[in-house]
Amino acid sequence: MGLKERLQQQLSPEYQKQVFEDVSAAMAEKYPGNNKAHCLYWAYALRHRLLQDQIPTIVQGGTALWPRMRPDQDDKESPTHFGYVWDPDSRESRMALSAGALPEMHVWNVIPVVRHVIDLTTHAWPTRCWEMIHYDWIGDKPPEFMWCHFNSLPDHVVYKPISPATMLAQKLFNRLDSGRLAFGSAPGEATAHGKFPGNP
Repeated sequence: MGLKERLQQQLSPEYQKQVFEDVSAAMAEKYPGNNKAHCLYWAYALRHRLLQDQIPTIVQGGTALWPRMRPDQDDKESPTHFGYVWDPDSRESRMALSAGALPEMHVWNVIPVVRHVIDLTTHAWPTRCWEMIHYDWIGDKPPEFMWCHFNSLPDHVVYKPISPATMLAQKLFNRLDSGRLAFGSAPGEATAHGKFPGNP
């Protein structure tokens, strides 16, 4: 049996849920009481968990957006989406990069052989939306975690990998591997953004 066939059998909803619970436990140990926002570290912890089962992943970085309201709730004034937008030329991003911190961006995992996109942080997005930009999440809440084929993203959800952001995420993964970066660097800021149909 080839790798693709093995993974198609192995990556059941039950397996995905178990992996999420395992990584959640690891994150709670690293960040007791405050493990919701560190997308880089969720992705790093997930990579190591899947390697235990000989499942190869790659990291991607870039822009990610989820709708905080349904289209029928759009008042044409409030931002329809919350998320993290890669903009390396912004003043805030330049300051973060010069300080060796993560700028505004999002980090997630991909299993390339089956083209799965995985984000274990989606459970925290409504809370982060209020904490960071002071908007309620009035629409359908994101799932506890997202794990799907890249052609099956939920409606109006955007995951856009961008090469420089992915290179930065991989560089930080390498620093974590070598011990030159400890868990705990500040995550990037977030953005109220976008108008439907959700492909800004």
